[in-house]
Amino acid sequence: MSKASQIIITGMGSISPIGADPNTMWRNYRKGMTKIQNVKIGDGNLCCAPLSEAENDCIDVIRNENKQFRHIDRSVLMAIYASRQATKMAGWGNSTQVGVSIGSSRGATATWEAHHRSLLTHGKVAPLASPTTTLGNISSWVAQDLEIKGPSISHSMTCTTGIHSIANGMAWLKSNMCNRFLCGGSEAALTNFTYKQFQALGLYSQDVDAENPCMPFVDEEITQNRLVLGEGAAVFALEKFNDHHEKHIIATINGLGFGFEALTSSTSISDLGEGLEKSMLNALDDASINNVDAIITHAPGTIHGDASELNAIYKVFGDAHPILLSNKWIIGHTFGASAALSIEMAIHVLHNQEYTDFPYPTRISSSKKEIKTIMINAAGFGGNCASLIVS
Repeated sequence: MSKASQIIITGMGSISPIGADPNTMWRNYRKGMTKIQNVKIGDGNLCCAPLSEAENDCIDVIRNENKQFRHIDRSVLMAIYASRQATKMAGWGNSTQVGVSIGSSRGATATWEAHHRSLLTHGKVAPLASPTTTLGNISSWVAQDLEIKGPSISHSMTCTTGIHSIANGMAWLKSNMCNRFLCGGSEAALTNFTYKQFQALGLYSQDVDAENPCMPFVDEEITQNRLVLGEGAAVFALEKFNDHHEKHIIATINGLGFGFEALTSSTSISDLGEGLEKSMLNALDDASINNVDAIITHAPGTIHGDASELNAIYKVFGDAHPILLSNKWIIGHTFGASAALSIEMAIHVLHNQEYTDFPYPTRISSSKKEIKTIMINAAGFGGNCASLIVS
């Protein structure tokens, strides 16, 4: 791929249970301590990874800046926070030909549920119910906040949302319809209704007293699923490469691939991981390479999902597979934000040449080496799979 056709990342921003700025996030990644805790949600306690008091303060600052912000969903506020960080790091001084492509799997979950409770209790909802619960809130409010004049697009492709948002931004940049694009994902789904849905599927971790409630690829006779929810947002400033960018590139997007699973189960996952196999092969072809140094896996800590992805990795890379990493045992599964937060983790690993290994015995083993390219995997309900390669 020629430099002139490369899409580069010149800025990033995020907020998650491990921090609200890059330095804090990396320090917490290096500590290797889970942020999953016991939290009372709805009618009981469950394991999840909420924002800490410090990160919540950052969100509250934004909410109190403008009386219009008091009614918008937490997912939107997190996207605004992350977008401000990304544009500041990128040094974007104006909004000329800037687009926004930010998605969410669940959208304004807590806000929607509050309005629905009002309907059931009082037989009516507030006038702001409809405008504050549409998916378009996320990108629209980011554009309003940053006074962006370009296109504003919101995505919802379950857990692959973050990669789809980036793919859309890349398409606009490559077509020369925009010069810059903000892309990413945001999710604030720590609600009783969301938890009950995954409990009904039998996917949620019930081991509330475990040292690590979420354990992707755990090396034991697995008898229960260990998916745990988290919340957060990550946004990236994307541009086409040009010569003046040499000192401002934090990452380059080398390859992008998609795949689909046949709808054979409620979660659309095949035993052999055919969708992820296709997305990984397509990403490698797009990057014109046949291997990567590491993979930040999708593996959410479910019996079927983890085994399926591992089977796909073996089929693509063989037994001598790349280093396999995860952040879900630290911050839980953040649905539409998960791939974006994994991309951010990949950028930290590339720059620091360090990573935190699983703190428990796993079914995988990897040899340490220099890491120059990292693949990020994502898979979601509906059978959609996506892989992205960065360097």
